Amino acid sequence: MNTTAVQTNMADPSPMTSAVSKGRPTNPSSSDRAPPRAEAVALAAMQEAATILMEADQKKRSAQAPPELSTTTNSSNAIRNTTNSNANSNKRARTSSTRIPWETRLHQLAEYKREHGNLLIPIRYKANPSLGKFVHNTREQYKIYTKVAPEGYKKRCSLTAERIQQLKGLGFVFSTERSRLESEDWNARLQQLKDYKETTGDTLVPHGYKPDPSFGEWVHRQRTAYNTHMKNPKPNPLLEGRIAMLKGVGFNFTVHNDKWMEQWGQLKEYRKKHGDCLVPTHYAENPKLGRWVHTQRHQNRMRLKGKKSCMTIERFELLNQLDFAWVVRATLERPRATWQQRFEELVKFHGSNGHFRVDAMRMPQLNKFCLDQRYRLRLLKKNQGKDVTKRMGPDRVKALSEIGFTLETVILDKEGAICDSAREERVKEKATVGTESNLGSDTTGGPNDPSPSGAPHREAAPESAAERDVTIV
Repeated sequence: MNTTAVQTNMADPSPMTSAVSKGRPTNPSSSDRAPPRAEAVALAAMQEAATILMEADQKKRSAQAPPELSTTTNSSNAIRNTTNSNANSNKRARTSSTRIPWETRLHQLAEYKREHGNLLIPIRYKANPSLGKFVHNTREQYKIYTKVAPEGYKKRCSLTAERIQQLKGLGFVFSTERSRLESEDWNARLQQLKDYKETTGDTLVPHGYKPDPSFGEWVHRQRTAYNTHMKNPKPNPLLEGRIAMLKGVGFNFTVHNDKWMEQWGQLKEYRKKHGDCLVPTHYAENPKLGRWVHTQRHQNRMRLKGKKSCMTIERFELLNQLDFAWVVRATLERPRATWQQRFEELVKFHGSNGHFRVDAMRMPQLNKFCLDQRYRLRLLKKNQGKDVTKRMGPDRVKALSEIGFTLETVILDKEGAICDSAREERVKEKATVGTESNLGSDTTGGPNDPSPSGAPHREAAPESAAERDVTIV
């Protein structure tokens, strides 16, 4: 663009001057078209000037930028490219590593046997670690190969019949020494079971068999393995063969189920007699049945929570046939019935003996009942007649007082010692006196003082038999 022409047009925008500067003849009729052309030329000049200014500003910023920035950027890019290149090269190195051919492994096995005389290569073989891992993996693959697969299941195994024959030709040991010893031990236990049956006539070896506890544990493991296999019957030739041998001996795999059915029969008899299955946990006539009923409810709760439980569907249905109460809520009727039963036993005991000194060794449940009643009566007195335990209402207090059972009644504790209110007062007094004497006396006593602290004895003399009888009566 001609700068001189632009300046001339801006200084003298007349159409005549513009026409002369362009070298065109003067035409007065073109004066109408001259102003729009001048405006277009000025706009183009302004756009070109703005472009020049922008380019100059960019060059100025590039000149003021620190040189380290561009260098650092280039270095980072170079490091990144180098790292990616190394990673790719390592990946290619790993993927391109060739596996040792099968023939080479056979040659290594032959060399090892020639040197050591066997093929019992440890898994951590220092001379050739990869060979030890190969032997271990080969044994695992052989287990998969010999395992019976379900129909339609394709086993992933690298061993073939040809390779197995090649390994057998070298004398390869597919089962380790540990497996062989376990098999020999199992056969020895089986013979021991046969001897036990000849002696006792059955195979019901107790879990805690005192002559040989390990033998009892072995028998227990056989039943556990059998039950696990029956719940999840996966193909297991070794276990199935052992089960067959145990059945040949007459081994009872369902001994626990037989005992369960025996308890179920007793519960059925209880229902015929009482009309329900609400057996107390501490059932005096049959304590085992009471504990068994409590256990069934607990096992069912575990089953509902999805935890390990012995409650099967078959057992659940058998108990439902007896209208078994799975949830026993605390109602007024059931605690009163249980309390009434114990109370009647206490009335009978008092009528036969004339006192309430129940021996804890002979009658532990009735002894505990007496101790509980005494404890609740004491709480009533302490709380000014308020029944905080919700177990000692006015009717029960009245029933106990009518037979002479009060706080002053003499009973026996769990150790067989006399427990009464007078004894409790003496114990409290003895504790108080002992504290005062220890605080007020010297730490060393005289030679004739039987007390270690030198304080005189203030303990009351033991009661004579006559006085104790009078107190009891």
